[in-house]
Amino acid sequence: MNDPQTEPTSQPAAKRASVLFQLSVLSAAVFIVTVLALVATVFGDSTAPATKWLNQNAGKLIAAEVVATLLLGFAAMSQDRRQTLRERDQTDSASKSESRQ
Repeated sequence: MNDPQTEPTSQPAAKRASVLFQLSVLSAAVFIVTVLALVATVFGDSTAPATKWLNQNAGKLIAAEVVATLLLGFAAMSQDRRQTLRERDQTDSASKSESRQ
């Protein structure tokens, strides 16, 4: 009666995304909204103050958002890698101490 397909598997609990990953997603979302706003300026009123401001500052704005997204993304991946290695080392040392007993 113990069917291996119906038995629950012991999978590790899903970890919550770190703050850096959440910030990188937010930064990417702001970038997307900016690009869509720039596309919208093509079809909108060219004399509107928001359109003028976007047209004047688009390069700096896009560059800052790209840099922020890259920095946050690489920082998040680096933090995740360090955490994974630390957890692996703790698991390895725990299994070594158990095997000695």
